[in-house]
Amino acid sequence: MRAHRPLRHHLTMSRCAGRGEGWGCGGSGDASSCQFGARASAAVAAAVLANAGFGVRGRARPGAQNTPVCRRGWRASCWTAPSGRSVATPWDSPSSWFGFGGPSDMLAAARAATGLETDGRSAQFAIAQAALGRAHYVQGKLEQAVPPLRAASRAEGAPGMIRIVALSLECFAESERGNTMHARECADRAIEVLDSRGLGASPQVSWAYVALALAQADAGKSDDAMRTLELGLSTREQGSTQAVWGPIHHLLVSARIAARLGHTALARELLADVTERMSRFFDGMSTMLARVDEVRRLIKDHDAVDVVGEPLTERELDVLRLMQSSLSLQEIAVELYLSANTVKTHARAVYRKLGAHSRTDAVALARRRSLI
Repeated sequence: MRAHRPLRHHLTMSRCAGRGEGWGCGGSGDASSCQFGARASAAVAAAVLANAGFGVRGRARPGAQNTPVCRRGWRASCWTAPSGRSVATPWDSPSSWFGFGGPSDMLAAARAATGLETDGRSAQFAIAQAALGRAHYVQGKLEQAVPPLRAASRAEGAPGMIRIVALSLECFAESERGNTMHARECADRAIEVLDSRGLGASPQVSWAYVALALAQADAGKSDDAMRTLELGLSTREQGSTQAVWGPIHHLLVSARIAARLGHTALARELLADVTERMSRFFDGMSTMLARVDEVRRLIKDHDAVDVVGEPLTERELDVLRLMQSSLSLQEIAVELYLSANTVKTHARAVYRKLGAHSRTDAVALARRRSLI
């Protein structure tokens, strides 16, 4: 199988200048003509960073004996370099990260890569773990996604961009699981990495901004969430990338946030873009398509409420805001200096006006309509 053109380009660009270090490709950049040795996976790590929307160009680490292994083409496997590292890793790493073959191929390659990349101090380990977590997230296996994403963000050799991506994906997964506090922690850590490493001007750090916007939306901070989302979208627009899945995640989560906050025109625009990008994939896409349908439902619900229902009073909004917390109605009454019966009356009015059937439903509907 021929290498994908952008990947071939970056494999060529990221080879080391010194003879025998890492990749030894000809000027054509054709991976089938490359000789690679024990440090080939380091060059692939550089290619992953360069091509996956991270804008980072790496360099293979010197010091290892490098011996040509094979010229059998793009999908080499089961051969072993003198150092003992299987040469399957260079092929599994980009396949698992780029995901050109779709979610099923992405997951199979990620599993293979994590089985081979066991040195927790290396960048390749972090990339493989992040790829496995992302593959599970794509297919809706949220509980399985979180552990490798945490391993990636905490790995000693993890590049800053990989930390940001892993933390952002963990934020997305935790938000979907309803663990909003953990999601916020992940978003805050992603922003800390961004700030500490001076990455704020890079378009690819938009991942961190959309993660923070999601956490803010979950907390009911609509204005803050929208400002952060706009920052993430404008940051991403400053550059372009050949990556496949990075823009899909960014656009889909951004569309969900915009729809929840009532910015339906923006949500539709983002959704149209992500739908077109996803249309090339078929197998393993059921969860991603369900996420798209959820955004469509949020847009539809918000459009419907524009002509239905009477407005909430200020007191009803006060009660509704506190209903986001874990306070009981009795405790809300104490907080607002009202009687318990008065709060119950306000709560019933909120349910009726929003068309809600429970407290959780009322809060969810109110957030979609930007009431809280």
